[in-house]
Amino acid sequence: LLMTAYDSDKLECIDLRTGKVYWEVPRLGEDLYVGGVVNDRVIVVGQNYVKGYLLAGEEGKNKQPVWTANIPTPTGHGVGGKGVYYVPVRQENAGRDTVPPAEIWAVNVETGAVTSKTGARKRNDNNELAKYGIGNLVFQDGMVFAQSAWELACYPQLEQKKNEMNKLLAANPKDPVGLLARGELLLDDGKLKDAIADFKDSQKNNLPPEKQPLLREKLYIAYTEMIRNDFAAGEVYLPEYETLCELAIEDGMDPIEKQNRRDETERRRRLSLYLLARGRESQGRLGEAFDKYLALANLGEGKTLLDMPDEPNVRMRPDVWARGRIESMIRKANNPEARKSLEERVGQEWNRSRAGKT
Repeated sequence: LLMTAYDSDKLECIDLRTGKVYWEVPRLGEDLYVGGVVNDRVIVVGQNYVKGYLLAGEEGKNKQPVWTANIPTPTGHGVGGKGVYYVPVRQENAGRDTVPPAEIWAVNVETGAVTSKTGARKRNDNNELAKYGIGNLVFQDGMVFAQSAWELACYPQLEQKKNEMNKLLAANPKDPVGLLARGELLLDDGKLKDAIADFKDSQKNNLPPEKQPLLREKLYIAYTEMIRNDFAAGEVYLPEYETLCELAIEDGMDPIEKQNRRDETERRRRLSLYLLARGRESQGRLGEAFDKYLALANLGEGKTLLDMPDEPNVRMRPDVWARGRIESMIRKANNPEARKSLEERVGQEWNRSRAGKT
């Protein structure tokens, strides 16, 4: 029996026949709840982690976890599956850029490795979803039920949907709509390369015109995450990625829709410049990184405060933000010649700026 009395400061494992306490673990300030027992692992969820303890084995006090997995903030109680513990989470910048408003992370109970990160798809109430999260999870009849403070939602299990889609594509491997749908599932599961491959195959096999906007949106999300997480692997997609940052504006559109598209295009350009600058900096191509940071600084209107990429809940003048990034890049430059070149570039831009004001 696992016992966590409401007035107790510890988790205890007790023999039901004798009442003997086999082992106990003190409750830490960041511990939130016991997630259950999966494959002889006792799951404890904290504010930014999941821990696994062996149910059997050593006895005594202060039992140590066999693994700890770092996660974003949990938004409800998770649920155990086949060798996996699923926990609903919300990242700090949830709902911004390409970060999902809510996610379910899968943690392998044997190793503590995070095996998948399934993001909630965009919907009309993204702000509410990002605010409250998905909620408590329950599996029933092949579906995932999630209850939060504001809704009860039902989702199909990802693996089941992928199996169904694989069966459909086995009958017609070149079905463009089927490839697009499977690519969406792979994207939800964080398998970016496989998702991109399905999206590109869908594109090659004459995807219907009404599905093209969805394809562009999914490709943009996949490319963004690829470039953000693995710049070397995503570099090949840069030319196409830059075209996807531009949203078309048609004459017959509603004025509000036109403005929304302009705002989204500006946001995508800002994120693209940042990702390119950071990627070039990581490659040691500091001159190119400087150019991108400088272009980022010149976006916006004067002293307008803008949302900064990868900086949740921060609004700054783009020129001030970019200048800080450039100064940090100069300080970190290991090559004296590269540092000197950057300092000279900064001096040239400063002189050009002063000349423009006189």
